[in-house]
Amino acid sequence: SFIPIDFKTRGFPIKADSAGYYQNQLDCISLLLKENNYKNADFAYLCFFYPMEADGNLVQFGIEILRIKTDFKRAMKTLKDAVDLLKSNEPEPNPNCQFCKWRSGEK
Repeated sequence: SFIPIDFKTRGFPIKADSAGYYQNQLDCISLLLKENNYKNADFAYLCFFYPMEADGNLVQFGIEILRIKTDFKRAMKTLKDAVDLLKSNEPEPNPNCQFCKWRSGEK
């Protein structure tokens, strides 16, 4: 089986919600593998690298590896929602979206 793996660098150790920012990306990679007839696992790995200490030319990095459950069905829903949005006249503004508020002139 193919297992997606993604490497991330950051300036600080991971936080409790760090992996959530990459869920859609990993789900979409899983979908791409499936749709291209590659056998893939239902999980992926995120490898986070962050500097811990620097001494002259030497930088020590912390490494944290997370195993993330993936779901190609969730990615397919995202894809279908995107297609539906592109086919629609104009999306409804989201009251929680800062861009929607800016666009409508709301403060």
